[in-house]
Amino acid sequence: MKKLIKPLTIVICLAISGLSFAVSNSTEPPQGDPAKFVATAEQDTQVFHGIVKKLDDGMALHTEKEIYPLIGGEFDIINGKEVNIIGKIIEEGSIKKLAVNRIQLNK
Repeated sequence: MKKLIKPLTIVICLAISGLSFAVSNSTEPPQGDPAKFVATAEQDTQVFHGIVKKLDDGMALHTEKEIYPLIGGEFDIINGKEVNIIGKIIEEGSIKKLAVNRIQLNK
């Protein structure tokens, strides 16, 4: 009987702690609506379609309209492949570069 008291006490304490509720009284003001931040980020993000080719100083996506140097990763594995790239345009001086979020290979 004495051997059962300790394990039963532990089990009861764990069971009771699982039923308790925590209350937070934060004094900080709300930081903003996360949905607005996501919506803003999605507005800047676009889908680009083209073929990835090697440049002298990296890789670039060759689309029907323009050539976009790629930034944000290593792209040697998709050299010569037709892809859809989800990302956003970043202007560095007069050069438009494509910051890559995701890559989808076309079959």
